Amino acid sequence: MTRSAGSWDAKSGPSLRDNDIDAIEAALEVLLLSSQLFHIRQHAFSDIKIVGAYRYRNEFQIVPVHTDAPKPREFYGKWPFILEFNYLGTEHIAIDSRRRAVATAKLISLLNALADAHIFPTPRSVEKDWVMTPSGGSYYAQKGYTYPVPSGADFLDIKEMPAIRQIQADAYYQGRVDNLGGFTLPDDIDEMLDNYHAMSEADRDAFDVAAHWYGRYPELEHVSESAGLVALVTALEAIAPKAVDHACPQCGNIDSVVRGFRILLDEAVPGHEEEKHQFYKLRSRIAHGSGLMLNEFGGMGGGSAAQLQDSSKLELETVVHLALRNWLIPEVRAKIEMAATQTSARPHQASKRF
Repeated sequence: MTRSAGSWDAKSGPSLRDNDIDAIEAALEVLLLSSQLFHIRQHAFSDIKIVGAYRYRNEFQIVPVHTDAPKPREFYGKWPFILEFNYLGTEHIAIDSRRRAVATAKLISLLNALADAHIFPTPRSVEKDWVMTPSGGSYYAQKGYTYPVPSGADFLDIKEMPAIRQIQADAYYQGRVDNLGGFTLPDDIDEMLDNYHAMSEADRDAFDVAAHWYGRYPELEHVSESAGLVALVTALEAIAPKAVDHACPQCGNIDSVVRGFRILLDEAVPGHEEEKHQFYKLRSRIAHGSGLMLNEFGGMGGGSAAQLQDSSKLELETVVHLALRNWLIPEVRAKIEMAATQTSARPHQASKRF
């Protein structure tokens, strides 16, 4: 016998009896009824200094830290700011902790998908690393950031704070951003956030996955340029149309992933043909394990070819950023779906993999 409770199914057996299922359902019902909106304030970091404030409806708010708070001494660094948001929590401490962590991760990924700067969460308190002391010595220290965050059950008052500067969206997503004056946002930020919240749950889940991988790109790229590229590819494949045709006896529909990838870029990022062509080539070499970026090992060569790849990486990041932003537009998603339907309706032929 199968019993449903919300989105899960339970089947009775030797270790799970009918009355156990009843008890679980009752506990879940109590938990559901006890859920409520909680307001949280915590530190996050941006690689560009945040000098203004921004609030999106009753969802979240970005606020600069106090002038006395610790900050980097260089222009590019992990600049602290206060991130406030509401989330559906519960009085159950363990479950609430998980919900808060998920809400934080999704919000930071969303900001990474829409902002030009990179947003970082606070480091886990258990992490340690070697650091240099002012005297020049080395010290194995715990990562972390502490500075008092104002308490309160509602958003901080930002009326007297300058607003975060907003830049015309077309220029913003083409990578033409002047960040010398601090962290910026596109001038269609409210509209894109509205589109995100208006999407179906399935579309929003797909976008959350894509935004996660796009947000991890700078960290992975720092460890391995090839891993960084795989993160960009994974971000696109999360929102690319999936195969809807029957299995092909020749290729087993392996090429369907490639077709979805191409459809997404063709419809979501018009133009940029040279960048997309370069993306296809690098994706094939690295995602299929046949090569690495030329800068991975000094002994593998590099030279002018590696410098060209470095230049291409910035262009590829711009293409992915633009694809994520445009995918939030309902008309663009409709065009992608239509193109995918038309493609799957044609007689399938095994294509040459790029």
